[in-house]
Amino acid sequence: MRHNAIKTNLLAFQELLDPSKGFYNEKEDKVKLAIDVIIEEPKEEKFISDPNKSNGTLSMEIEKLSEFAREIIWSNRKTETLYIKGMPWKILANIQTKNESTDNEKWLGFALLCDASEKGLLIK
Repeated sequence: MRHNAIKTNLLAFQELLDPSKGFYNEKEDKVKLAIDVIIEEPKEEKFISDPNKSNGTLSMEIEKLSEFAREIIWSNRKTETLYIKGMPWKILANIQTKNESTDNEKWLGFALLCDASEKGLLIK
């Protein structure tokens, strides 16, 4: 199941744990996120790019989700870097809440990160 990150980058735990949504595997206490990355050719060549790979899918499995949900708020997990068009991409996930006492107010935050300066990829 894919989540529309264009509309929001937060997913309520109540929705995340709903078996009909297909995100959470209760038996393994695991959630899997996947983000498709498609890079369009830039109008100006500002980055070193790999012409052979212009798209890819980053996947993140968060095992022991219930333990992760009890960690300090804003603690996070990141995927390994995937290079697409020579750019380093990762998924970052964290737990956010307004009230630590109820699961209904906890949210799984996730973001797609690209850090062009990570490997000195910016051309000046």
